[in-house]
Amino acid sequence: MNTDANKELLRQYVQRVSQYMRNGKTIICMDETNLNLFCRRSQGRARVGERAVMTLPTSKGPNIHIICALSAYQMIYMTRRRGAFKSDTAKAWLLEMLENLPLGITVDSVVVVCDNAPCHSQFEECVIEQPGLTICRLGPYSPMLNPVETVWSKMKAVVKQRMRVPQVQRPGVGEQRLQYVEALIDAAMDQITVQNIANSCQHSQGFFQRALNLEDMNVGA
Repeated sequence: MNTDANKELLRQYVQRVSQYMRNGKTIICMDETNLNLFCRRSQGRARVGERAVMTLPTSKGPNIHIICALSAYQMIYMTRRRGAFKSDTAKAWLLEMLENLPLGITVDSVVVVCDNAPCHSQFEECVIEQPGLTICRLGPYSPMLNPVETVWSKMKAVVKQRMRVPQVQRPGVGEQRLQYVEALIDAAMDQITVQNIANSCQHSQGFFQRALNLEDMNVGA
């Protein structure tokens, strides 16, 4: 990932987004992640002298996608959905987010930062429907520059910490499990504070100088 070409693209991204910030633009970073129906904790508790062992199903099943956008000061928009998250649904989500901007933020002041995932391939088309919008693409292999990644880490940690084998009854076992995981996601996202978001943005901006210096960076930094 740390090729000269990739490092140059990261440098150019930081230069662009830094200029937008100096111009007073509202930088809104967005990203999506997913949780599997059978996601589970990797650790457990047991009585002294005994091992914590429980047989669980393999991690296969419907995915729940969580999509959020945040600025340096607040969560702008967050939704979750079941199933696939493809380019047409991603475009619709972005337009929906722009229709629900907080009071005082206008579309022509917004720069949406996103990566180059295939589901984001139609984002530039949103500029036609929302004149004044700016799309700014992250460089390759740069999750450390997107503060949403830190939010995902916190959210998933809370979900896995609270995960239990749900008490379900037939029929509709699958639906009950989905609702259980969705409730965990909602509770975990409610724990994301303004300070968490500010810290995530500061953490990402801490890599800006390294990108400008064309330094090697680890994806998991």
